[in-house]
Amino acid sequence: MTPLHAHYVHQGLRWGFDLGFSPSKLPGRHFFKNYESAIEAKAAVSKDIHRRLINQKSYSLFPFTPATFREQLSSFLPSWCVFPLGAVPKSSEPGAFRPISDHSRTGFNDASNDEHLRHSLRSSSDIARCLRDSFFMAVHDVDAAFPLLPLSPLLWPFFLFVWEPHPDCLDPSDDPSQEWLHWHVCGDFGARGLPGTFKIFFSDVVVGMARSEGALTLDMPIHVDDMAIIGRFRSQVDAVAARLQAFLECLGTPVKPNKHKPAAQLQFVIGFWWNSITRSRSLEEVKVLEYMACFCQLAKSKSLSLKEIQQTAGKLQRAVLTLPPGASCLLSNLFSLSRGLRHPHARCRNTKACKMDLDWAAHLLSLNEGKGFFSYDRFGRAPLVATDASKSSRYVGGGYLSFCGLFSWWRYGASASRKPIDTLEGDTVVRAAIDLGHLWKHKVVPFAIDNQAFQLSAVKGHSRAERLSDLTRHLFHLALSFQCIYEFNWISTHDNIFADALSRPNPLVSFHTLCASHSSLLPSGIELAQVAGSGGVKALEVSPSLTAIPGTVTGVTSGPGFSSDVAGDGPSGRGTSLPVALSISYPRASIFQGLPNESVKSSI
Repeated sequence: MTPLHAHYVHQGLRWGFDLGFSPSKLPGRHFFKNYESAIEAKAAVSKDIHRRLINQKSYSLFPFTPATFREQLSSFLPSWCVFPLGAVPKSSEPGAFRPISDHSRTGFNDASNDEHLRHSLRSSSDIARCLRDSFFMAVHDVDAAFPLLPLSPLLWPFFLFVWEPHPDCLDPSDDPSQEWLHWHVCGDFGARGLPGTFKIFFSDVVVGMARSEGALTLDMPIHVDDMAIIGRFRSQVDAVAARLQAFLECLGTPVKPNKHKPAAQLQFVIGFWWNSITRSRSLEEVKVLEYMACFCQLAKSKSLSLKEIQQTAGKLQRAVLTLPPGASCLLSNLFSLSRGLRHPHARCRNTKACKMDLDWAAHLLSLNEGKGFFSYDRFGRAPLVATDASKSSRYVGGGYLSFCGLFSWWRYGASASRKPIDTLEGDTVVRAAIDLGHLWKHKVVPFAIDNQAFQLSAVKGHSRAERLSDLTRHLFHLALSFQCIYEFNWISTHDNIFADALSRPNPLVSFHTLCASHSSLLPSGIELAQVAGSGGVKALEVSPSLTAIPGTVTGVTSGPGFSSDVAGDGPSGRGTSLPVALSISYPRASIFQGLPNESVKSSI
């Protein structure tokens, strides 16, 4: 907890949180009708709103009359917005619904500057880091999290909505069937700045106070309002959970008693079953079937709405967490579809690449049944693989060295030489994975890469640059095929001397000279051996086909598009690309191509 956060929360609790909203950015008067989802779930929505009214989180203003309400509001409010109410089902409570406020429709979210409130949810990685072998985990859930935060009075005119009043708030002369106009004075679900504000309030300040007072002494990853208390012993975790619950109730931030889960080695939190003994993370079986059906259905759709994209992205992100690292490459094409879409009903054309990703995701879920590892500490570790590529006007090449002793080098052909250096660096990693993958089953493979553009893209699993996304997708395909895990590390160019030598002119001479002069940098007793097929002119490795089945390696990694393309470095297309191809020299075909060399012929 920092003094800045403490001051921010103090001012917010005293005067209300502004959520980064500026009223001057949303002038005018706007009214929107409630959505059908709220009307269909009227009983559940009414129950939640009536509870807010009783707890003074919302207030009733006056009966809603379509003909006169605008004049009534404008008499004391220069600008106001009546937002539409909706309802979404609660995954944790079958048959229950949560009211949502669509502040994007009114323009409130666009008028909010939440740069200082933005944050990343890292709860899954935090749990994976803290939940060590055979540890226990208990779960707490804050009761009515966002309504705990009071709103600044400047925001109240933009949190107006229409709904039936609570019966206890009516006079005997009032019509109980008439809807009223209400406004929220505390947070709801749908405002842009609320998640970031609650993160500062609860995760940074309240939990910080609990640690300073000794109420919390164990690791506790937080996912919005869900808390996972993790420790070595069951009794220890339960004791800390009880102490924290009492402390939070004293501060006015109680937890839900029916949502508390005592310490266990198999625990359900944030939508997954976490097993600290097997080191596995798995989805519920019903969710696996639901996700597979969703992916298969949308893969056949010609267009998708923004609401469908967002819902599918959430499901796909959960599915990705059960797959090996690098599976986030399946998200990039889906995210790209949402560009330019602002309203839930807005639609865009579904691309072939996105359809392929959804098909892949459904197929992979059918293979792993929604179960994966959150930790690979029981996997073995393969020797380090250093890779590099160089590009100059006279020479473009690549090479790698595995610290098991295997190395390879090659020169890129004319077509590949025109590619950016980050593409060549990534292709070198792909080629090393293809050559050595059969040695890496059930192992974590560390790569040393001196190009940060590709290295960071490989860590994320995707990139805004399509050429790098294709490479990360290819590596994920290879990881599934060889049943290994890749670990991408950056290394300085000045330290990557062995792979650098293999990527430049006269690679063998430079490489062996360096090995002799810098033998202390290599593992003791290493025996260097050149990989079969090293040397010569190479083309870029071809990514898996759109129709390739995940988990298999195709035997063809480069194919001649023309009969004269001996080295596999010819143009990939015909038609308009043919005139350009004619200006480039390619190796000619020969009847002697592929025949045994002289040494083999003499031994026969």
